[in-house]
Amino acid sequence: MSNSYQQNFLRYEFKYLVRDMDLPALEESLSHFMTLDPFAEKMPDKNYFIRSLYFDTDNYSCFFEKVTGVKYRKKFRIRTYSRKFEKDVPFFLELKGRDNYFVFKERQLITSEDADRFCMLHDLPNSINSDGDNHTYEKFLLDVFKKQIKPKVIIDYTRKPFVSKYDYEFRVTLDSNVTAIESSHINQTIKRANIEVKPGYTIVEIKFRRSVPYWFTDIVRRFQLKRLSISKYCEGVEALGLCSDD
Repeated sequence: MSNSYQQNFLRYEFKYLVRDMDLPALEESLSHFMTLDPFAEKMPDKNYFIRSLYFDTDNYSCFFEKVTGVKYRKKFRIRTYSRKFEKDVPFFLELKGRDNYFVFKERQLITSEDADRFCMLHDLPNSINSDGDNHTYEKFLLDVFKKQIKPKVIIDYTRKPFVSKYDYEFRVTLDSNVTAIESSHINQTIKRANIEVKPGYTIVEIKFRRSVPYWFTDIVRRFQLKRLSISKYCEGVEALGLCSDD
């Protein structure tokens, strides 16, 4: 693994559900205070594709930590923004978790070869030969050997992201067409169809570090958005019948 690019995030994240039929009106309301993320603005449909392969233990401990409300929890995933597994496509090893009220995320840029090895859990080095910090990979390696996490489920969706005109740290993302499929590889050829997650609804996420602006509180009230503790991974696991919080 030769790439040293790494990012760390610490922020609040709130999530809501909105009916797909209400999306045009919601986007119109957001447009008065927000602009499209520059990356999405370049896309033909003004959104982009996200694929994440989630790791968990055989008894789905990450799933149950979430649904039981464990205050400190974390999980690993490999993420890409391409539907094709090609040599030059960027992949990220990500650690996503919650520490009480804060959401934290670490991401390490990896190569397609690294992604393949991580999925297969084969030929993993004890350390990464890189000029930068690789704490994310080291934590991943620890969980592979200590907790024996394995790749379990792929979650696919399209994202339309907005950035506030007044506070660059306040973001809203609209995640639609969420599907799940059981898989051990981020690009494994699967003959079964993906399962829809929350069909007819879009997941609204707000990400911020200070406070929620008054105008978004007004949008929440007008569209009757209810704040939920929702995880795409956990919803996908349930939709696939792998686990249940009942």
